[in-house]
Amino acid sequence: MKNRDTAALKEIFTLVPGLASSYVERVKRPLTENYIPYVRPSYRQYSSIDAYVNKKLIPAEKIFPAHTLYVSTDGQGSHTYAYVSVCEFVANSNVTVLIPNREMSLEEKLFYA
Repeated sequence: MKNRDTAALKEIFTLVPGLASSYVERVKRPLTENYIPYVRPSYRQYSSIDAYVNKKLIPAEKIFPAHTLYVSTDGQGSHTYAYVSVCEFVANSNVTVLIPNREMSLEEKLFYA
């Protein structure tokens, strides 16, 4: 992203980087209700779930609720794809979460995605 683009984006959103995979223990399937998706860059939202992580082992500020906007910032041709989450999740380090700087409806988040 160019500095000018980032500056414009920061007027609307707070940009929160994801958590590197070296800091989390990932599993293929949720083992209990405490396990939530760990998302990675992807050109399709359904394939962005890389694994599941135990949210009790993740810093609270890195757990995001359903209806949160996120964008792929790196990956095999998948950077700049944006989605609105359908469930609680943790983003990996190649994903940036966009937290609105003001109240924003689901429809408006979908528009930005």
